Amino acid sequence: MTNSGNLTSRRFLPAWMWGIIGIEIVVPSYFAAASYVDPTIWGEATRGIYGELYVIRNLAMSMGVAVAAFWLRSYAALFATILARFATDVVDILAGFARGPDAETATLLLVFTVILIVIPAFGLRWLLTRLK
Repeated sequence: MTNSGNLTSRRFLPAWMWGIIGIEIVVPSYFAAASYVDPTIWGEATRGIYGELYVIRNLAMSMGVAVAAFWLRSYAALFATILARFATDVVDILAGFARGPDAETATLLLVFTVILIVIPAFGLRWLLTRLK
């Protein structure tokens, strides 16, 4: 028998936060897979050690977010994994701008800034309030 008054306490995250988790899993995983299949998308002729590390890091961090959200269901674990993902995205985007990108790449980096930095920042802020 379930207590209908207790249903709201069992809800782990609001729907918009699940959207952020989806972004944090799908976008980096897609580009890691695309980079693995075709290393020329980043301007490299072949996939070197840095390309391999990029793929492994992004897939591992996406899996970390998934484990924290779906399996552990922990605010602290989710905050830590999204914060780590956030930090690496900041470094990746800054490195992309530091290379002096062309107009098309600069536009892509700005889109990634919104998708991978600005939107998750709202989720991190919300999680931080849950941890206090």
